[in-house]
Amino acid sequence: MNKAAGYIRVSTSSQAGPDKVSLQIQTQKIEEYCTYRKWEMIPYNESAASGATMERPVLQRLLADAAQGKFQAVIVADLSRFGRNTLHLKQNLEILKNHNVNFVSLRENIVADDKSPIGGLLVNILASIYEFERETIIARTKGTRNALWKEHRRFIGHLPFGYKWDEKAEKIVQEPEEAKIYKRLLSDYMDLGLSLRDIAIRLNDEHVPTRLGKQWSASAISVIFGYTLHYGNMTVNKKKLNAKGKAIGDKPEEEHIEWEAEPLITKRLWDQLHERLDASSTRSGRYSTYRDKFLLHGVVKCGLCGASISPLIRENGHRFYVCRYNVAGPQELRMLGQKRCNLPRLHADDLENWVYNVRLLSKLGANKEEAYAPLLEQEKWDEKVQAQEQTISHIKAEIARKDRGARKLRLAFMNPDPDDEDDDPADIAIFKSDHKQLIKEIQYLQQELVEATDKLEHFVQLREDQERLARLVDDDEQMELIHDKVRNLPFKEKKRLLQGLLDGPITIKLPDYLTDEEVKQIKAMGRDRYQLLICNNARVTFRFNQAILQDILGIGRQQLEK
Repeated sequence: MNKAAGYIRVSTSSQAGPDKVSLQIQTQKIEEYCTYRKWEMIPYNESAASGATMERPVLQRLLADAAQGKFQAVIVADLSRFGRNTLHLKQNLEILKNHNVNFVSLRENIVADDKSPIGGLLVNILASIYEFERETIIARTKGTRNALWKEHRRFIGHLPFGYKWDEKAEKIVQEPEEAKIYKRLLSDYMDLGLSLRDIAIRLNDEHVPTRLGKQWSASAISVIFGYTLHYGNMTVNKKKLNAKGKAIGDKPEEEHIEWEAEPLITKRLWDQLHERLDASSTRSGRYSTYRDKFLLHGVVKCGLCGASISPLIRENGHRFYVCRYNVAGPQELRMLGQKRCNLPRLHADDLENWVYNVRLLSKLGANKEEAYAPLLEQEKWDEKVQAQEQTISHIKAEIARKDRGARKLRLAFMNPDPDDEDDDPADIAIFKSDHKQLIKEIQYLQQELVEATDKLEHFVQLREDQERLARLVDDDEQMELIHDKVRNLPFKEKKRLLQGLLDGPITIKLPDYLTDEEVKQIKAMGRDRYQLLICNNARVTFRFNQAILQDILGIGRQQLEK
């Protein structure tokens, strides 16, 4: 008895499901034909495979079996099941012909064998038609999808971690479990001061799932942190892509598509996150040469020129912090359009001791009379909160005023005077121009309102933090234990604690009130006096960070709310 290979293919996994009939119908037709011809059928079922590609495992197995003479014919329910690409189809049929295997397509009633040369001709004609039909469907489907995309009725592509597409509401919404994981990533990096690599290790150890079920990595977390949708909006459709999906250029701005969603973090916090990522080598999970040798690596900037302050180790082993524009060569300064900065190099031991053992411990109440009490007097958060509330009130009033003006203009050119039989087009154009300008001003004010509200929340949080910290430092016995632990922490934990409590970079500058002559006189008094002058003038702002205090020092909520 002759044997025949029955090739059955469906394009999607849903078509191969138990409630679908495509596979069953194809199989039934081929079995009926084999019964009629008294052939034994060998099934080759291909699920979720496109007919436009050769990357079909079952098809490749069928061609290999044909070469071994395991059957004398290949039967398909219709020609498109075997392939929708003319070149691939001809190549596959040529392979079958070289091994004396006939080809039968039931729907088109085609038998391609040595006895029927017209069958091969019909195959070529129909294959071309099917390929044209496929390309037409793709173009039509792509056009429809892009139109829905621009109308914000469908999202094309993958949404950032923490979000999903709501088909019913036709909008982007938060994915609760991913949103919770994202906030943990943010807290681990910003509050606990962990590197991206250390965060990935913790997540993998705890078997926290990724979206694709793979292992967490520093690079994966870095990609997640890069999406602007996390603070409320993002722009897509900005790049031209080739057939392989690789970016080959930029699209014009009018083709860009703006999307909005409920934010997971504020714009201010997102900016702080990226300032830290840009200043640190932890984005890739690799440490820089100096990271484990300088306590203030990546958190100091120059108050004179605004450049970053970098660590430097001399040949004799002495460590310094130097302004980039103080040590740059003449050619580099010319290229950057910068003048040489006058900030002198700072001995690392002096600056680190002053920031950690003086300022940080003072913040934790080591010297309440001399350091902490004056700090509380300087930071008048009640006044700042009240002033910010007034600012928000003014912005809201201005938005309401401009909104009323915009509505009046809109009514004016949408409902012209019925007694005026000949409305002047120039007047209408002016109305529209004024209305458009007002809308732009309203949008600008709305953005100002968001930023002002965020700033108010920040002030309120700082006020609450200061109050909680004040309660903590009143417990002398508890604070003495904490200070001992702070002083004796390992280097890496000191670095984490310091960066977790800093609220922005440490800014170094010379006192504004000193003349050049007075600076020279202080220099002449010796290095220690000059270094002390610069350190005392540095601006260091700390924030309350319960997560880092709990993680490193063991200070829990009970101690804070005693």
